[in-house]
Amino acid sequence: MSAERLPTLGRALARVQQRTMLLTLLLALAGSLLSGVLMVDSYVRQNMRLIGQLAGYSVEPAVVFHDQTAIDDAIRPLLTRGDGVRAVVVTAGGLRVEVRHPEDEAHSTIGSLKDRTAALLWPEPAITRIDHAGRPIGDVRVYAGLGGLDGYLMLGFADGVGALMLAVLLTYPMVRRLHRRIAEPIGAIAAIAHRVQTERALHLRAPRAPIAEIDSLGHDFNALLAELEGWQAHLARENETLAHRAMHDPLTGLANRVVLEERLASELKLAAAAEAGLGVLYIDANRFKEINDQFGHAAGDRLLIEIAARLRGALRQSDLAARVGGDEFAVLIAPPAGPEETQALAARIRATMTPPLVLPGGERIAVSISLGAANFPEDGRDIATLLNAADRAMYADKRAAPGPTIAVVRQSYKPS
Repeated sequence: MSAERLPTLGRALARVQQRTMLLTLLLALAGSLLSGVLMVDSYVRQNMRLIGQLAGYSVEPAVVFHDQTAIDDAIRPLLTRGDGVRAVVVTAGGLRVEVRHPEDEAHSTIGSLKDRTAALLWPEPAITRIDHAGRPIGDVRVYAGLGGLDGYLMLGFADGVGALMLAVLLTYPMVRRLHRRIAEPIGAIAAIAHRVQTERALHLRAPRAPIAEIDSLGHDFNALLAELEGWQAHLARENETLAHRAMHDPLTGLANRVVLEERLASELKLAAAAEAGLGVLYIDANRFKEINDQFGHAAGDRLLIEIAARLRGALRQSDLAARVGGDEFAVLIAPPAGPEETQALAARIRATMTPPLVLPGGERIAVSISLGAANFPEDGRDIATLLNAADRAMYADKRAAPGPTIAVVRQSYKPS
């Protein structure tokens, strides 16, 4: 089921502004039209009374003599063409004469419609009594006509349509300006929030806004993003630290056994595919327990750190050194590396261990190691076999040359 499509802020603001302007315009037009109708109504009623009074004076002789033609001739000049006004003279003797302007369409469809409309607007006629010698002899009843009111209404309707179109044209730039000042800044904040949610783009910042409340919202939003970005950077550093600790020996900084075995597994696949060789070295510090017992564990730690540093200095960029146990180290010699390359690196490592280790107290300790080597595919084709072969070779080297006794040379200082 698709989510309901909601209107945008820009559309909602435009709709509210357009409706407000339309309502204001309609109220203004209604007020103007109402005042115009009231003025027309006052004019029509006054005109009816005036025509009735003039007609009463004009038709008195004709009514006395019951002269219908004279009645018609007396009233007709008082009526204006197009007004639709009609006058009805009723005498005491029962004579009824209706008079209207000869050019008015009395019997046409339009004229009949106008008469009915006028009768709805002004149902009561203006009645003027006709007196002769102090006694009533009849009356004149003047009925209003629609006259120019229909034209006025049509003109008002046309004015309303024109004003509405003008209002729409004037509203558009106002709506655009409102959109730029309100909808666009909020839309920018919403777009940034969406990218933060989907892309974790915490480096983005909301632009300044021309309205104080929206600008304050953007400022607080940016402050929140900055805080989240700081937390993300802190978590990234923590994760890097934890990942480094998980893959490295905390004392020497070398890789640990897990990293060594993962790298060895990967290199074995590459070597097998390329039909190339690789080498593994197993290294053990000689007489390590005796050094710990004689000089303390701090000296033993310094010895391990020194061996690790010398190993790093002897290896190529592609090789890997790892601490796999208490005083045991392993080296992965990346392919291509045959037995000759392995033995050459072993000799270079032995050479780096020649200088003694100088302790903080001035004691010099000989750095002695036992070293064993194994090669793929000559000594094994899997991790366990290669490591076991290198381990056996290392112990064979230890038995053959157990290393010198611990040589300690104390420096003597003469007081200045």
